[in-house]
Amino acid sequence: HRDSDGQGPNQRVASAGYNLPSDYPRNPEANNLESLAAGAPNGIEAINQLVLDVDVSPPSRRVHMLALDPFYREHSEVGIGVACVPQSAYKYYYVVLTAPKALDRKVAEAPDESAYR
Repeated sequence: HRDSDGQGPNQRVASAGYNLPSDYPRNPEANNLESLAAGAPNGIEAINQLVLDVDVSPPSRRVHMLALDPFYREHSEVGIGVACVPQSAYKYYYVVLTAPKALDRKVAEAPDESAYR
């Protein structure tokens, strides 16, 4: 879940201006916010991967996406990304990030696309 700069999901979201709760870890492995799907040929299949979590135990993406754990019920901000990497094993990658609403969030600029190639 790390980007090419070595930042994990919690770090990326905090860097984008969200004031995450103090109990969210900030180390590169910390992930309270992101779910990934890979290999789905379209968005519908990607959402099915994320929500159904077939053959995944525990079904953590399902719990995240549907806010089945009270922890996620405060996450009202959502970011969605799709990447196509034709030479990779899965070709298509999908990411959903959620975060609690930030009242005084600064406006973040879109990241440089070259960081994800």
